[in-house]
Amino acid sequence: MGTSTNAPEFFIALAAFALFIWFHSWHVRRTRTVLERWAEANGFEILEKKHRSILTGRVGPFGFWTRTRNERIYSFRVRDQEGQERSGWARCDLKLGGALFNDEIEIKWDEKESIA
Repeated sequence: MGTSTNAPEFFIALAAFALFIWFHSWHVRRTRTVLERWAEANGFEILEKKHRSILTGRVGPFGFWTRTRNERIYSFRVRDQEGQERSGWARCDLKLGGALFNDEIEIKWDEKESIA
């Protein structure tokens, strides 16, 4: 009367869960870095950034049907080198390719603050 143990299945499930958690946290850090690099390259200082999703109820100008799984949407506020503040939305996308992932960012400024 031996007892059947599911130890291998348990450890496989545990490893898969740990891998999922690691990938998610890496993805969050990587998309933040994409936004920070964009700001630095364009002479902006990020004053505020917030992750947005369908769950938070706001994705700004990026609609639900145009999104992919690898994207993170941020609302942000920046200051340029002349001290002017602007706000907008960033869609940070990590696409498989190149050196594992190609970082892409799409920026849409809030229209009420666009420069004429």
